[in-house]
Amino acid sequence: MKENRINAEIMKAPHGASAIATMTFDDGVHSTATKLRELMVKHGLSASLMVVPTRIMAIPPYSSGYSNEDELRELCRGGYIDIQSHSYSHLYIAEETSPDYHPENCTDENRERETRGSLEWLREHFPENKTVAFAVPGGSYDGQAKERTRECFYAIRNGRLPKGKVQSLTPREGNEHGDWARLAKVWLRECDIDGIIKHLDLCIDEGGWFISGCHNLFGQELGRGNFDITPEGLDRILAAMRERVDAGRLAVMTFGDATCYLREYEVSTLEAELTGERIELELAMKETTPYGLPLSEDIFNLPLTVRVELPREWRAAELEGGGEVVLESKDGVTYALFELPPRGKATLLMVQK
Repeated sequence: MKENRINAEIMKAPHGASAIATMTFDDGVHSTATKLRELMVKHGLSASLMVVPTRIMAIPPYSSGYSNEDELRELCRGGYIDIQSHSYSHLYIAEETSPDYHPENCTDENRERETRGSLEWLREHFPENKTVAFAVPGGSYDGQAKERTRECFYAIRNGRLPKGKVQSLTPREGNEHGDWARLAKVWLRECDIDGIIKHLDLCIDEGGWFISGCHNLFGQELGRGNFDITPEGLDRILAAMRERVDAGRLAVMTFGDATCYLREYEVSTLEAELTGERIELELAMKETTPYGLPLSEDIFNLPLTVRVELPREWRAAELEGGGEVVLESKDGVTYALFELPPRGKATLLMVQK
């Protein structure tokens, strides 16, 4: 049967894009979140709020100015925003070398509450949201806290990229610039908008994962009172992203969707076999990540983009049963791109034009 095999691959980014962009905004300040959603709707893009349950519940000392449960549900409507964890109470459980190190915080009880406790709270209160990712408060967790996040979350934002480097689309243990437990970000700064767009293009050129971090758009005195970028500055960055999305070079995804897509890609294989005027395809996916986290079908069900090299005598192809197929040609070879669910099957039919 091997002589009937057809070249086919799973694409690292949806729709055959070269890179993925994921924008994360920490803490859940309501005025920032509201403006963020407005800008996402304007550009037809999406982003993630990294939220803290105690702030959602208005528990002191940070008891005002943050989106509550009802407000977050409204913000998430339409898919422009999703929510992911930024710990349970924003407690610093930092390494001894960090300026945020407080030895009294480094207890097993605190580690469990801030990691697993945040995951359980968010999944209980927002069951419709895929809570799979985590942002480490202050960017430093001690060794035991790091291990607990790895036991609970599928993606952990914890570190900054060196200048001129790109976060990989295939994070793995020991990656120089960020594995799944220390995904590296760039910070959105008003003073470096041109540099941020330049980094976005570097990610596209090298096939990377652009992950940005940000606090407030307006600089209210909440938390540390961080002032990062104005709405006008963010609007410029989003316009640049939209342009690259429209050109087919970039996929902009929430942290949750990007995590699901790339985790599925990590453990999936694709088989394609030609039989007459039909190509039969089957996408197989393992049940766990390489480190044993379960990939349950209720969460990890995001379609993957596959690309199939068509036989030379085929002019076009269509999916049996319907579905969008995009054709592209390169060096005299025609390819068919379409979406296939994890653990899914499909049949391409030859079309003569």
